[in-house]
Amino acid sequence: MSDLLTDMTRKELEILIAEKTLSGRDMRVIVKEAVQETLVQMGLDTSNPIDMQRDFQHLRDWRIAQEALRQKGAFVMVSIIVTGVASLLWIGFKSFINQ
Repeated sequence: MSDLLTDMTRKELEILIAEKTLSGRDMRVIVKEAVQETLVQMGLDTSNPIDMQRDFQHLRDWRIAQEALRQKGAFVMVSIIVTGVASLLWIGFKSFINQ
C-alpha cells in the first residue's frame, strides 16, 4: 500500500480521496433514510409528521396526568392516615376524660 502511495502524485491522491469521500448531500440522504427506517421499525408512521407530533403530545399529556394523579393519591392516603390517627387520639382522650 505504501508503494502505491509513493508512486502516486499529489493530484492523483486528491482525486482518489475525492472519489471515496461522501458529499454533504449524500450524508444527509443517508442519515435521513437511517432515521426514517429506525422510526418505522419502532412502529411510527413517518409519512405524516403532524400526526406523530400529536401522538407524542398525547403521550406527554397522559404522563403528566398520571404523575399528577399519583401525587394527589399519595396526598389523599397521607391525609386519611393522619385523620385516622387524630381521630383515634381524640376518641382516646375523650374516653380518658369521661372516666
